[in-house]
Amino acid sequence: MHPQRQQFLLFRIRVFKDHASFEELHKDFSERLYRFLRSRLPTESDTDDAVSLTLWRLWNYLTVSQVEHFSGLLFTIARGVVAEHYRTRKDDAPLEAALAEGKEPQAMDSEGKIVATTELELLKRVIKRLPKETREVIEWRYFEGMPADEIAQRIGKTVNATRVMIHRAMKLLREELANEQYDGT
Repeated sequence: MHPQRQQFLLFRIRVFKDHASFEELHKDFSERLYRFLRSRLPTESDTDDAVSLTLWRLWNYLTVSQVEHFSGLLFTIARGVVAEHYRTRKDDAPLEAALAEGKEPQAMDSEGKIVATTELELLKRVIKRLPKETREVIEWRYFEGMPADEIAQRIGKTVNATRVMIHRAMKLLREELANEQYDGT
């Protein structure tokens, strides 16, 4: 969606409480939001609840405040909903708690889930060691599904420079993963 169109819709939501404008923005981001929340929550039911809560909080914020970056606000609210989910639920099984920040392996036997959990933990450990800007670019591109032009706008670089940055970030991640697996640490 063109940034000017997005700002126009945000204006209509804030001033006129226009549900059609909110729906248009929601349609543009709904797939990425669902994918983001599903990758962090243990069940589809939890994901559906989180999507509803995120959209409700987003609507409440947009109707009273001016917003510059819609997607930034949307995913900030979504992160808060995920954190709240794990803070308030004590009955999650240990596997789901371990997979809080990654995809739950679906239709796997227990051995497959253990391998997936171990690989996920390795990936988390390696990503935490990367420089902040590299971590953010990887998260935005591959976990939130944000396109390169939107990342470029967020970090203040050209689209081509951002694409190179994403490529280098993934190359560094692959190298770090290979070193981690080779060292066995």
